[in-house]
Amino acid sequence: MLWIGNGKYPQIATIWQIEDKGKYAEVRMSTSSKNQDGTYSSSNWSFVRFVGKAHNDELLAMLPRKDNPIRLEIKGGLTQESYVDKDGNKKYPKNPSFIVWEWTLSEYNGGGNTSHKTGMDSPPIVEESDGDEGKLPWEIAGGEDIE
Repeated sequence: MLWIGNGKYPQIATIWQIEDKGKYAEVRMSTSSKNQDGTYSSSNWSFVRFVGKAHNDELLAMLPRKDNPIRLEIKGGLTQESYVDKDGNKKYPKNPSFIVWEWTLSEYNGGGNTSHKTGMDSPPIVEESDGDEGKLPWEIAGGEDIE
């Protein structure tokens, strides 16, 4: 098993689709890594299983959209465990299985989707006014004519 996202630098995954399968969720997602020359390489993952703590109501309530996907920090693993076929021969799957057992919302979310954390700063706090609400600046300054 190859462990993913268990270190100083979490693995950020972009979630494109979530489908509840009962005991687990099947997710389509992509990941990327920075190359030495500064460019990025992306990998697309289909049929990723979110199990255990990763399969919860919060995940299932998220609605990723093509124009505004969800970004998660994931912890999981890739496995290519062998199995025994019907003839008793030891076999290995053609593709590894990607399993995620824990996630958190990434601070790198963006866009206008308010159904999940966006990573945007909180709105500014407006101080209480002295009844000057709705007045124009020159009305607040004492009504003096400005020419």
